[in-house]
Amino acid sequence: MGNDAKIQLRLPIELRDWFTAYCKEHDRSMNGQMIVILKNVMQQNQSAANQENTK
Repeated sequence: MGNDAKIQLRLPIELRDWFTAYCKEHDRSMNGQMIVILKNVMQQNQSAANQENTK
């Protein structure tokens, strides 16, 4: 936990409700699921950047 940053996030209620259900379906906390999603986006972004740099 020493390397974690705490943030506050505001979501529209309908998005929060959908995300809560999505997390339950995937058996993860909202925090855990958000980390998975953000890491996937980060990896995709880095892969795209690497492909652009090799052209």
